[in-house]
Formats: sequence, structure tokens, C-alpha cells
Amino acid sequence: MRRALLALLFLLLITTSSWSATYYVANNGSSGNNCQAATNQNTPKQSIRDAINNCARNPGDILLIRGGTYPEQLHTFAGTNWPSGRLAPPLPLRDFPAKRW
Repeated sequence: MRRALLALLFLLLITTSSWSATYYVANNGSSGNNCQAATNQNTPKQSIRDAINNCARNPGDILLIRGGTYPEQLHTFAGTNWPSGRLAPPLPLRDFPAKRW
């Protein structure tokens, strides 16, 4: 019985971690890139808001944002355009790792 519970817990951990994704955003990205494409650093989304509103929807999702100026406003308090009703933990926004040539 104990082995079955451990196996079930392990399976649950594996499947829930597979739901999360990392999405990339950069000034030279494209708003035409779909969410699947934005999981690759070579085909990022162009807008932080677009990536938040359309892609980063699951627990554990992360946005990596390349340095630069983004002509958009993001509001993080109640009653604004930030996605609400999220049952998941907060969405981490992190800096995009520098490209190594």
C-alpha cells in the first residue's frame, strides 16, 4: 500500500510539473509568434502584456524578459488589466539571460 501511494505521489509530481512552461519576451520578438513559439528564446513574444494575457496561464509558468524599453503599462493592483482570478501562485517575471555568442 505504501509503495502504491509513493508511486501515485511521484506520478502526480511529474504530471503537474509538465504543465508549466517558460515563455520569452523581447523587443525584437513578434506579436505574431504563438505561445508554443514563445517557449523558444529565438522566437519570443514582443509584448509582456501579450505573453501574460495569452500564454502564461498555468501554475509554474515563468516569463523571461529581455532588457529594453517596452511601451506598455502593466498594473499589478486589483481592478486593472492584470489577469485576475488566478488560483495559481504568482507569475514570476525574470530577466532574459544574455545570449552567449
